[in-house]
Amino acid sequence: MNYLWDKTVNELRRRVSGYDLGYFYDIAVPGDMRKHFSGPEDLPLVQDVDLLRASREIGLLTDVGFTQVDNVRYMRNHASAAHPNQSSSLACNSQLGLGPASARSSRCRRIRSRPTQAGC
Repeated sequence: MNYLWDKTVNELRRRVSGYDLGYFYDIAVPGDMRKHFSGPEDLPLVQDVDLLRASREIGLLTDVGFTQVDNVRYMRNHASAAHPNQSSSLACNSQLGLGPASARSSRCRRIRSRPTQAGC
């Protein structure tokens, strides 16, 4: 997932660099930090969430495309090896309707303990 995310962000940065960077940075970088951003070499310093948001605002991403890529960003940050932690995996499990791990384990034990039918 990390590899695909990196490729996606790099491609989006490449497309942004062909756009009006001054306008992009005005949208993507808040307040006093804006004066530190001017050329394409500064694009990696823009946070991913700001890159996505500003790309949508300047028309490089549609609303649907933004939502799809932002969902992938969320999964990468909360349900992948990119940022591992137990609370994130619990949040992801609940979003997927999986419930707590202990509940899944007891369901699995109940399912595994059922007699199997011949031919199944």
